[in-house]
Amino acid sequence: MKKIFLGVFLALASVVLVQVGCDPKATPASATVPVGPSLAATKSNFNTTVNQPYGMCMDASGNLYVAERDNMDIVKITPAGVKTVFATGFIGPRDIQLSPSGVFYVADEGPQSSCCSGGLLKKIVGGVVSTIAGPWAGPRALAIDGAGNVYVSDNFGTKIYKVTAGGAISTFAGTGTRSYVDNTSTATATFNYPCGIAVTKDGNTVYVVDRNNYAIRKITGGMVSTFQSGGWSWPEMAALDAQGNLYVTDNGNSLWKVTPGTRTMVTNGFSCPMGVLVVGNPKAGGKIFVSDNCSTPNKIWSVNYPSF
Repeated sequence: MKKIFLGVFLALASVVLVQVGCDPKATPASATVPVGPSLAATKSNFNTTVNQPYGMCMDASGNLYVAERDNMDIVKITPAGVKTVFATGFIGPRDIQLSPSGVFYVADEGPQSSCCSGGLLKKIVGGVVSTIAGPWAGPRALAIDGAGNVYVSDNFGTKIYKVTAGGAISTFAGTGTRSYVDNTSTATATFNYPCGIAVTKDGNTVYVVDRNNYAIRKITGGMVSTFQSGGWSWPEMAALDAQGNLYVTDNGNSLWKVTPGTRTMVTNGFSCPMGVLVVGNPKAGGKIFVSDNCSTPNKIWSVNYPSF
C-alpha cells in the first residue's frame, strides 16, 4: 500500500472516502510529519494457524486469546503454541480484552456483509457468552482500566462508550457526527471512524486511533485533543506498555511507537497489521504481539528489539 500523508489542519478540507468492504477509507493530503529513527525491531512467527485475527489479550499464565473474525470465535493459544477454540457465539468479533476481575470482553462488530448495525459488547464468564451492551453501529476495539471500566470505540457510530464494571453504559466522547472537532469537551468533540483505543490503568487518559482523520486523539479531564497527527497510511489498533508508551499499528505494513507530535517506527514488513498487544515492559522481557490478517498464511507476530 502506498504510504500517504495527512496534516491535522487539512483533515477536513481534502478528505475523499473510498469504500473497502464496510470500511470507508480516506485518501488524505500530504504533509511533513516528524519521524524518529527506526527502532529496528526484529519479528518472528508466533502462530500461523489463525484465521482473520484482530484484537488480542493475554492472561497471567501467558495464554494468548485472539478474536478470529471470519471464524466467528475466540481462540486460545498456549505459550507452547497449542491453539484451541475458547468461545463461540459471535458474528464478527474484532477485539477481546481481559478485565482485572477475570472477565473477558469482546467487541462483536457484526458480519462484514451487513455492517453498521447490530454490533454488540459481549462478555465471557466461565465459558458462557452473554451480551451486555448494544446494539451499536460497529464496536471495533476495547480498553479496560484498573477499575474494570470498559471503553468501546464504535467505528461506524463514531462514538466512544464507557461501560462500568457495574454495567452502567454512557457515551464517553463523540457526537456521532463524522468530522474533526478538536480541543473541546467530550460532549462536543467529533471523530471520523475511531478504531483502536487504549487507556491508562488509572483511567485518567484514553487514546483513540481516529482513523479517517489520520490522528491519535487524547481524552483526559473531560477534554479531547490531538496527541499526534499525520503520516499514516491507515492507522488501526493501539496498546500501551507498562510505562505508558503508546503503540499503533498502521495497515500500510508497520508498527509505530507514538509520542506527542512524533512517530517512531518499531518495525515493518507486515501485510495488514491489525491488533497489537504489549505485555509488560519491552525493555525488561516484555512481549509485543501483532496480528496480521492479510499475510499468507494469516499469523500472529512476536516482536522483539533488545536495543529498545
